[in-house]
Amino acid sequence: MATRAELIRRTLDKLVVVGVGEVASADDIATVSGYVDDALTYLSARGVYFGGGVDDLADAGMNHLAEICRNFAAAAYSQAYSEDAVITAENHLRELSPGDGAGTETIKALYY
Repeated sequence: MATRAELIRRTLDKLVVVGVGEVASADDIATVSGYVDDALTYLSARGVYFGGGVDDLADAGMNHLAEICRNFAAAAYSQAYSEDAVITAENHLRELSPGDGAGTETIKALYY
């Protein structure tokens, strides 16, 4: 499972705030951390993604989560928000999640 710190790092990478091999500043980490909270709350409320604890994020969805977080934080780094990128990432997260797409789990039924 991926951690919150990895999600923050990947988001900063997508924002091109940190170069390869560089360490993010405490200010950048704090800034993106707030947007990560906002993004996870938003996704949960919409029934798109229900992560575990803050350090129990699905590896398979990490890139899509980081893309959504990047868009939430875009204005703070003078970058454009991309609604298309958010919608695409949300759709990928829905595909990775069990359930009916409305945030509820599908119930297995046996027919005889």
